[in-house]
Amino acid sequence: LDAPYVEYSGDVPADKRPGLVEQLQGEFAKIAEEDIATTIESWPRARAEAELNKVQQNFDFNVFKDPEIRIVGVANYLCPCGGTHVRSTR
Repeated sequence: LDAPYVEYSGDVPADKRPGLVEQLQGEFAKIAEEDIATTIESWPRARAEAELNKVQQNFDFNVFKDPEIRIVGVANYLCPCGGTHVRSTR
């Protein structure tokens, strides 16, 4: 893939897939209407791995080469920077 992205680990069980895209689109539309500002921070790799993977191992930090990881926050959800983001949800 020749574009910015963040790769997630895991899968969605087959019985949960029907209607999931529509459900997610609806939830994201609500967030967009709230005009929530995004945040961008730089964290040491150890902190990023510890905090962002503490509940579930969603992010593979081996893809990042720098010791500092850019972390983007939207609506109180944090993730490693995939390279492209906006200033707010609106």
